[in-house]
Amino acid sequence: MEYLSQKEKNYINTIIAEYDRSMAECQKADSIQEIGLLFKRLFYDVDGFVCFGEKEGHCALVFKSIPADIQDKKAVAIACNRLEEAYIEIIQGLHFIMSLHDANLVVFKWVLAPNDKLVTEDMGDASKYVHLAISDSQMESFIRDHHYASILPTSDLREFVKRGYVSADVKRHRQTMFATWIGIAVAFLTGLVSILLN
Repeated sequence: MEYLSQKEKNYINTIIAEYDRSMAECQKADSIQEIGLLFKRLFYDVDGFVCFGEKEGHCALVFKSIPADIQDKKAVAIACNRLEEAYIEIIQGLHFIMSLHDANLVVFKWVLAPNDKLVTEDMGDASKYVHLAISDSQMESFIRDHHYASILPTSDLREFVKRGYVSADVKRHRQTMFATWIGIAVAFLTGLVSILLN
């Protein structure tokens, strides 16, 4: 992870902040509290996103539907574009969370046992929602495995943030390059001074 977008940094900050908040609440409370950020809640701020669901046996993203009473074609086109942008944003976010998990920067703790079926809450009138299927089988499996899990930050993720969202390898490489350029500059100046003195 050499470069992170602001959105990716926000995901990381949200995971850490929610974990810290829930730990503080747990220490104050007399009863056991849920720790960490529930995976599906990470995307609740995306425009129109409701939850993960099922479509024809495949995992899907569920969004609020475009209101049927919109008559203006331009307004419908704008609403469709916003829906596509929200879908893309969540897919990119899922890829990022998967990469954090693969790099052991986050771990998951199940709130409920993993289940092949994504049971979504009763949402009432189905026409008010649109299900956009996920075609990536690896991502679909990841969602099914972690749908009911909380995301917990590792100490490596906290170190990653302290280093300014830079991995240890990248930081070491930058330090090596800096030292190399300093050495080159010193050698050049030493050579130049010796030429001028002769």
